[in-house]
Amino acid sequence: MEPDNSFGALTHPGEASNFFDIANLAEFDPRSKTSYNRTNALWLAEFCRLIYRQEKDEIDRPTGFLTRNHFLAAKGWREDTFFNHDGTQAGLFVNGHLHCGALVFRGTLGIKDVMTDLECLPTLPEGGGYVHNGFKRALDAVWDDGIKPALTKLDFPLLFTGHSLGAALATLAAARCIQDPDLKNSRLVALYTFGSPRVGDKDLGTALQGLFHCRLVNDKDIITTVPPVMLVGGIARFQHVGQMHRLEPDGHLHIFPPDVDIVETRSPLSGPIKILALLKGLLARILAIRIGPPKPLRDHTPVNYTARLEKAR
Repeated sequence: MEPDNSFGALTHPGEASNFFDIANLAEFDPRSKTSYNRTNALWLAEFCRLIYRQEKDEIDRPTGFLTRNHFLAAKGWREDTFFNHDGTQAGLFVNGHLHCGALVFRGTLGIKDVMTDLECLPTLPEGGGYVHNGFKRALDAVWDDGIKPALTKLDFPLLFTGHSLGAALATLAAARCIQDPDLKNSRLVALYTFGSPRVGDKDLGTALQGLFHCRLVNDKDIITTVPPVMLVGGIARFQHVGQMHRLEPDGHLHIFPPDVDIVETRSPLSGPIKILALLKGLLARILAIRIGPPKPLRDHTPVNYTARLEKAR
């Protein structure tokens, strides 16, 4: 997979046509549950990119438009269910031959999702601890009447995944799946997130104990620095959870201990300040007719996660 540093690849990743264009991509392995699996990471990264693809139920599409199922079927998968309510989307992808599935949450796509990202005051979830209010509200939109009933009917191993906002939703969904007694028989086996913002406080990590959470970060991805580490009313502190797997520019995959947040030592306002600096630089590029995302945004682009994962060792 070749990297793509264009704005289109960043803002509309679902418009691509090269999904799963990965050399020697092996078969997905649903038995891998407790440690990083490069093959599964590649599959899930592409699922995360594909879920951004909007079909005619969301926007106008020409006759012959290639659907998500077109690309999935070519690889032995299918989209069983597409959940879409009040601005939150997710897809349940299944493989009958392998008897497994992936619940894939869509990330930021459109102004409503941006507003969700910005709604970062902490709120108490059902299981204790504080989480990002916008992320919780977005998951609520598709949970009780969509995803939860679907999960109660599944009898095969399932991985949760998502990119950006989708990563945050996948993390919260995994915590709910573990804590909800109605889902005690669900077969959630692993969580892979790509370019995730901080979702909640350290208690969220406690809620996910026992589940392998691979949190992939592509080098300087700016979205992984927000919301900032901060205290709100003396009661909440945002902190990354899961085991960070950082994709370095030299192709090295740096694996950290679980629940390490390496940017905790920065100023609490470092994330917003960096984003403002990026916006200033972006405006300068536009004025100079040199349009293109700066590196911290290029590193957030979904296809660039796949491209770097393919080369990482």
